Amino acid sequence: MKMWLLSCLIVVIGGSISAKAQTATYRVITLQDKPWVMESDSGGSHKGFMIDLLQKVSKISDFNYTLTYVKDGKYGRETGGNWDGAIGELVAGDADIAALPMIFTEKRQSAVDFSNAMLNIGHRILIKKPVVHSDPLKLLFEPYSLPVWILVVVISWVMGFVFVIINKFSPSEWGQVPANQDPTFSRDSFAPNNAFFFVHSTLTWQGYKEVPRSPAGRIITCMWFSFVFLMIIAYTANLTAMLLANRTGKTVVPFKTFHEMALQTITPYGAMQNVHLLNNLRDSNDPVFHRMLAFMDLGDNNFKHTSEAVKRIRESKGYAAIVESTTADYIASTNCDLMVVGETISPSQAGFACNKARAGLCNELSEAIRQLREDGTMYMLYNKWFTGGKCGRTNLDDYISRQETAKISAQPLSIGDLSLAFVVLLFGLLVGAILLVVEILVHRYRKKKAGATPEPVRMTDANGRGQSETTDNGESDKAPIAAAEP
Repeated sequence: MKMWLLSCLIVVIGGSISAKAQTATYRVITLQDKPWVMESDSGGSHKGFMIDLLQKVSKISDFNYTLTYVKDGKYGRETGGNWDGAIGELVAGDADIAALPMIFTEKRQSAVDFSNAMLNIGHRILIKKPVVHSDPLKLLFEPYSLPVWILVVVISWVMGFVFVIINKFSPSEWGQVPANQDPTFSRDSFAPNNAFFFVHSTLTWQGYKEVPRSPAGRIITCMWFSFVFLMIIAYTANLTAMLLANRTGKTVVPFKTFHEMALQTITPYGAMQNVHLLNNLRDSNDPVFHRMLAFMDLGDNNFKHTSEAVKRIRESKGYAAIVESTTADYIASTNCDLMVVGETISPSQAGFACNKARAGLCNELSEAIRQLREDGTMYMLYNKWFTGGKCGRTNLDDYISRQETAKISAQPLSIGDLSLAFVVLLFGLLVGAILLVVEILVHRYRKKKAGATPEPVRMTDANGRGQSETTDNGESDKAPIAAAEP
């Protein structure tokens, strides 16, 4: 009796084992996409994240598989009730498992079964790594913006011409003093070559032999000194702030988050025409995402393929591409001139897809994925294929964004920031022009009133002592005394 029971048990177990052996080989379809699935260097075999994962899952679930590519090279889309791509082959029964990073969607779940998520796939920002140039001299020009530097140079030359004009037309200036009545040798102090030297020497707070004598010249000089004072004080303060901020030792990137990217307009950015991403951004309540969509819709900011985005990032002076997080990590780890920034947005789950006719197959895969997650194998596989390239993973703590630099340092001063200095100088030029006209008119009036002989002009030497420009000693009008005849 016991022998009979034992024989029956062996037959039942053997039958179940035989039945399992008959269904243990599955037809697996995939797509070639770096680093998910790639042709092996030796040829005839495959490698990649999905290949390694499939091998480990098959060992845990104890099944064999045959691997082929999807016939039309697509993931699967429904058109008129019919599915194409990998989903279509699963629905038609031509395949049992789709080893792809298939995103879970409601439509796809109605057509095929899905395992638990192997990865959470979102979108991040791919940008070019900033190139650091060690140029200490550059820091000396950073306190002012480029328009300010240009305006300072222009104003310096304009002021030189202003002093030349005053020296030529003002009746009380140094240029009007006759050569034989110039004991201090000051009549050429504001000739063209000396006038420009006066402007540039005072611009750097250096001394000069003389100052203008006329009221117009002195008013303009006072306002010019005030302008120079305000400009130098602003330059010194901003340079000090920049020197202190430069001690952070961190390289500046355009932005580090999607929020910072949306608030700036200097660096353009775009995304691939991914319906899933765009729909998620439109459905979001975050105004930052709506601002991003509006910016990407302006001009030709988007791209059709990731390779196009990489080319544009490298060739343009500044461009950022919003790509899938896994793709961005792989590109940055194999291209050392690129880096990934930003948090993961629009996250989606991706896993194996199974033929519904294979009941329970995706449950077996889910259990295997769970074990691989718990023992850290999934994390190791991701690091091996997505972030373990020759460049490795970029540490964002080594970088600082433009928005962060604004919190610890000053930005180059603009014309608006220095408007007070320019207003002061403009006021001085207007007042000086009026005084010059008044002085010329008064001088002509006095000259006309006195006939052809104007009143002698008083001049002031460098020490402030008054001196007549004539050598009249009261004796010149007297007739010479004739010598007595012997």
